[in-house]
Amino acid sequence: MNDHDALLALALVGTTRGALPTPGPDPLAQAAARITRPDAEGTLLARAALYRLSGSAQNARNAARFAALVSLGKPGLPGRPNGQGSSALTPPSGPDEHAIRDGLPDPTGKDRLSATALLEHLLEHTHPDALLGALNIPPATLVDLARQHDHLPALAENTVITEHTKLAAALLHDLPTHPFLLQIGPPEALAAAQAQALQDRDPERLLALFGPHPGPWPPEPSAALLTALRDTIGAAHSAATWGYRWAQLAELAATHAHPYTPRPDPLPADATDYAHRTLNELLGTLDLRRQMWNDFGKERG
Repeated sequence: MNDHDALLALALVGTTRGALPTPGPDPLAQAAARITRPDAEGTLLARAALYRLSGSAQNARNAARFAALVSLGKPGLPGRPNGQGSSALTPPSGPDEHAIRDGLPDPTGKDRLSATALLEHLLEHTHPDALLGALNIPPATLVDLARQHDHLPALAENTVITEHTKLAAALLHDLPTHPFLLQIGPPEALAAAQAQALQDRDPERLLALFGPHPGPWPPEPSAALLTALRDTIGAAHSAATWGYRWAQLAELAATHAHPYTPRPDPLPADATDYAHRTLNELLGTLDLRRQMWNDFGKERG
């Protein structure tokens, strides 16, 4: 069961009148679509699960709201111009019978704040494929729209949750250091960011860039990180004097670096006992993982 199925299953716990799923390609989604849990937590879980299904009815309703709200190159409530085309918002003019069900802000307001609040919600809680399809636009245009109305964070959050690679690539032009967008964007963008952080010897940034990756990391960045650990630990007598972020990176490298990572040069002769012990433990763990790869397969290393 993947993360999405687990979320759907959790949403279904305690369902009071949800119909049983019928045979089909996604029975859990069918059941979740009919959730009538009386508690707020169940409602939120169901809503979150359906949002991740690009073809769900909830996403279709939000896509229709988005198409009615946004006008490209037409008058209305303008966003900030940036030279790449303008967009305008037309506030909802009537009731929305599914608004509460879908967790929307008040759709009846007629001022700019109501329209922008609705836009922010839709950019954050509608699957990117539904947003792109609603206006038949490429990812760059959607990013442009979010930028004009100061809602890039909402769109970025949506992109990370849905792991939408094309939208991540478009967002990285505006948010080039966003660690989670880098994880799902073009591999070369992540590699460049890691290389820069390694060159800068910035452990905080390195944790943000290496930490989310499930591993094993590719051999090249793994080797570069081991070299950085080796270069910075020599005079340290404890994690406190080395820096706790470096110590965290060493622990992370032990379990996530590629088992076949080339080993760094030996520590200098005057390196502390703590440095030798810590680096030896790290390399010993990598040796063990390499042996497990050989004996049991990659999934065990």
